[in-house]
Amino acid sequence: MANVLVLNAGSGSQKLGLYSIESDPKVACDPVWQAAINSTTPGQPADHFLAQITAGERKEQIPVRRDLPLQEKLRTLIESLWKGNLPIINGPGEIDLVGHRVVHGGLEFAYAVAVTPEVEATIDKLGELAPLHNPVSLIVISACRENLGDKTP
Repeated sequence: MANVLVLNAGSGSQKLGLYSIESDPKVACDPVWQAAINSTTPGQPADHFLAQITAGERKEQIPVRRDLPLQEKLRTLIESLWKGNLPIINGPGEIDLVGHRVVHGGLEFAYAVAVTPEVEATIDKLGELAPLHNPVSLIVISACRENLGDKTP
């Protein structure tokens, strides 16, 4: 079984899901854990977001300060996988793979690719086609590397 963390970075929201995938990765499965912050949800407090964390049937909202850099907000979400009230794994070493949804791959990316420095440079270049999303995707990729280590593909 492999634990796969999938991230969908938007201009105003970040969504994360952890999937425990059996031997056949083509078999659809539901996430065992989810987290999201959305800066565009009306009615949230002025000084923070309420991150939604779901682990199985258990749910929790945790405050995330608005003034934090995006990488710090993501650290809060990622670390909630193993810290806080709803831990689902024992630590970052239990994440086997990270998947990122990047809005625009231009003509260069028609299928999933491993994130390398060259791929990151291309995503940066393609920011012209998705200026509100691709730069955020690069921040998310960097935050995952910082929180999970360079060896997690």
